[in-house]
Amino acid sequence: MKENLVFIVVGIVSIVLSIVCFCSVKGDLPDSYRFGADFYTESQNSAAATARNVYYLEKITAKGFGSILLVTGLILVAVGLPEEEKFTTIDKTVAQNKVEESNTENKAE
Repeated sequence: MKENLVFIVVGIVSIVLSIVCFCSVKGDLPDSYRFGADFYTESQNSAAATARNVYYLEKITAKGFGSILLVTGLILVAVGLPEEEKFTTIDKTVAQNKVEESNTENKAE
């Protein structure tokens, strides 16, 4: 029973962390400027391109980790949920036969 509770708690924490990952994308896309000298324009545009790439990398990473955490959390919660005892009709008849046998043995004694 404790293992089930641990699975459920860890699964819920994982789902919450996945929501945090999905909502945690920070930053803005930089603007490109034009200066009088070509060197400054190229330097600024290179920095803006690098910042843009880092921004997109952050979005991809957040979605990837968020998805992994979400799936892991759902699996852990599903594993932690208690299962009902499922008896087939064969199991029920076997159990009834054993009860009847034990009752007849007790009566014979």
